Amino acid sequence: LKGSFELPNVLLRSGRPSKHFEALSDRSKRRKTEQIRKEYVVEELTYATHMTMRAEGRRDAANVSKELSTYPSTATRYKKAYENQSQDERKQLSPLRALSMVVEADLSRRQYEIIRSMNK
Repeated sequence: LKGSFELPNVLLRSGRPSKHFEALSDRSKRRKTEQIRKEYVVEELTYATHMTMRAEGRRDAANVSKELSTYPSTATRYKKAYENQSQDERKQLSPLRALSMVVEADLSRRQYEIIRSMNK
């Protein structure tokens, strides 16, 4: 048998496999980005973030990040609006979910009305 073939180069790394950035804890993310944060000023990092979001097609997020970095007082308004929205979402139960809760908890109509009035 005459001929030759090449073996593929397989890199076997020992140790713990690395995680994707999104899966890291906040502490690990801080540690990984420490050098970048030391090298560049906030304005450069913000602009790079804005342009990357636009390139990925996330224009709304890019515009919000640009507005927040340009007008820091806007951040407080965004935060309050987000908190109010999330509170409203928590209070609302669909009619089917409310009925399910009454049946599962074996509540009387009066008990359900008390719970409902407490959540308003």
